Amino acid sequence: MIQKSLTLIFAVFLFFINSCSNKNEDVLAQIGDTEIQIDEFVNRLKEVRQSSNLPDNGQIRNTVFNELLNENLFISEAKRIGLDKDSIAVKEIEKIKIKKSLDSFIDQNVFSNFNISDDELKKYFVLSSSKVKARHLYAPSYEEADSLYELLKNGDTFDNLAQTVFKDPALSKTGGDLGYFSYDDMDYAFAEKAFSMKEGEISKPVKTKYGYSIIKVEDRIGNPFPTEIEFLKQKNKLYKEYKARKKDILAMNYVDSLSESLNISFNQEGLALAFSLVGRSGLQNQDLEQNNWKTFDPSNGNKLLLRFEQTEWTINEFLEKAQFTSERQRKSIKTRENLKDFISGIIVRQLLIKKAEKQGLTTTSEFNEAFKKEFDLFLIKRIKDKIRSEMSFTDAEMKSFYNDNEYLFRESSKVNVSEIIVDNENIAIDIYKKLNDGRKFDDLAKKYSINKYTAVQGGEVGYVTAEDLGPFSSEIFSLNKNEWKGPFKKGSYYFFLKSNGKIDGNLVDFEKAKPAIKEKLVADNYTSAINNELKKIRKNIKVTAYPEKLRNIRYN
Repeated sequence: MIQKSLTLIFAVFLFFINSCSNKNEDVLAQIGDTEIQIDEFVNRLKEVRQSSNLPDNGQIRNTVFNELLNENLFISEAKRIGLDKDSIAVKEIEKIKIKKSLDSFIDQNVFSNFNISDDELKKYFVLSSSKVKARHLYAPSYEEADSLYELLKNGDTFDNLAQTVFKDPALSKTGGDLGYFSYDDMDYAFAEKAFSMKEGEISKPVKTKYGYSIIKVEDRIGNPFPTEIEFLKQKNKLYKEYKARKKDILAMNYVDSLSESLNISFNQEGLALAFSLVGRSGLQNQDLEQNNWKTFDPSNGNKLLLRFEQTEWTINEFLEKAQFTSERQRKSIKTRENLKDFISGIIVRQLLIKKAEKQGLTTTSEFNEAFKKEFDLFLIKRIKDKIRSEMSFTDAEMKSFYNDNEYLFRESSKVNVSEIIVDNENIAIDIYKKLNDGRKFDDLAKKYSINKYTAVQGGEVGYVTAEDLGPFSSEIFSLNKNEWKGPFKKGSYYFFLKSNGKIDGNLVDFEKAKPAIKEKLVADNYTSAINNELKKIRKNIKVTAYPEKLRNIRYN
């Protein structure tokens, strides 16, 4: 009997040892109480390789491993100092729950039978390899857009009407000419309509995420009969692009349909009061959080805003719910029509969350995993923002940077620029050779540039600031008159830029320039600050890592 008991105990002990050993074999690092498992590393490695087309080698594995290690250090530090429990975190938790509940419902109920046929993909391939030349007229509401459409039907012209609806001279002086654009360049509702139209056809008002557009198609270029080989070469890339686009369209159509079925009725007085809170950049975060409206009488908060089904909302109820929307959504509110769409979206969101909860979608392991991933990203961002806010520089350091980079701190320093823009690498190479051979920049702009508005003027854009030029500013401001640089690549376009002369503005006083100087210095020294902070965090959090395991990991 004793022998049998000893045998049983020994067997259990061996099982425990083997279980621990197997578990430890799957662990690449331990950061405090958190483990980095091999599966997590492999998933991240696949993501990185797919997005960058990098080969799988020791260097990329070490980079991915260190990235995961650093992220978990930031998360552990955020929890150590309580950034996961304060009022900001509590609000973010609610936002993430809302977002993930919606994602779960849409995935389960809208995308459940999602598929893409080869015929659909081939049609998308034809569209994405084509370009349309069109002009448009914009209006913030359907009523205004419909009035423009009626004027066109009665003989008015795009050239005339564009002058009344656009402030941008590139559109007002050209009859709303957008030039040539690809299917993926535009809002998908706009693109769907434009690419389905015949040359010379004028559309009825088309609702986009910006408002309403009336479109006139003038030309179409591209290969209407791509070969099977061309299609197969790009099939994987096309599938990813079209999948994302089709899902967006399906989700939007579902939400729009549900919104219409609710028969939401707005009280116009309440809507006007709510719209009075919208500034140039939409609803402001700080105002929503503090309920601090400079131009709003608090007593108006109880005014009726809308009715739907058996429910009524006051302005205050709307503002409370708006806190849990994204900054991007709030910034999109420019017109009353935008505000109505925004409010309708919040109502639909609430209904879908209730449906998701009823279906048990918010208690699954997949939901919890998605929530954790999103909240971890939030904690990482908070630590990085904290590091950025704590970066400081002496007056001597700031003065030295100011003296060495005066062009950055001049009021209205401008350079007159000409441009050539093309969307084909071979054409860009050809232009580069021609410019080096002494061909005139103006002539090449007229012949090749796809921006027809500037091409007719020899590519001349006019005077622009360093801010307008963005990443190209230092190189273009360093050019002498009639010197050029290029090609610069941005997205799928190639740019050549020529200086036609500069106007130096007045140098901003050092004291006034300090905020801008600090912003530049923070950007230049941010990576160093991150590395220094990671060293400090390691002193408070125990880290055990096994990088030697990386070379033996195999995956499909």
